[in-house]
Amino acid sequence: RLRSDLDHIQHNDGPRVPGNRTSPELDWSNGDDPFSGVSNDHVEMLVAALRTASDRITVGSTSVAGNDQVKLIRLVGNQDVTDATVDMLIDVVGPNGPVKNGTPICQVREVTLDGTGVSDAKRRELQRALDLRRVKQNDPSLHTVDWSNMDLACDSSAGCGDLSDALKSNQSVTIVDLSSN
Repeated sequence: RLRSDLDHIQHNDGPRVPGNRTSPELDWSNGDDPFSGVSNDHVEMLVAALRTASDRITVGSTSVAGNDQVKLIRLVGNQDVTDATVDMLIDVVGPNGPVKNGTPICQVREVTLDGTGVSDAKRRELQRALDLRRVKQNDPSLHTVDWSNMDLACDSSAGCGDLSDALKSNQSVTIVDLSSN
């Protein structure tokens, strides 16, 4: 199942492709089957597939690698998924992933990590990266950026400064909550 999902992601297959269960939601949650678990190695393969989608996205006469079909990644219950691979995932789903015309291609809006080995601090970092990318994309469905209780260091380049810069060209976000930091 994982190999098939990775192939669909790598080919940037949309929801109309027969057998594609990855668009818009990739659900690699670990259910009752003890052999269906996902590991850091699987997440590394997912990152590679997202980054190097072989069905290139064409912008004018230029083609850029990336996947713009996956919107939600569920890794619930996979205890072998840890902080070790979340940084690689951030590199693809965050604001510094593949771009076209200066805008990130990735469309992932949520990564669920309940029941994994990922720390709370790394989950918050991932959420900030997703939000920051969506602000840069001027995502019309993103109206609130809630970074409250995220242990922000607003003097760091990876925190409030990047958000402030991204908000300058954003027309959708109307509320930013930085309370309790």
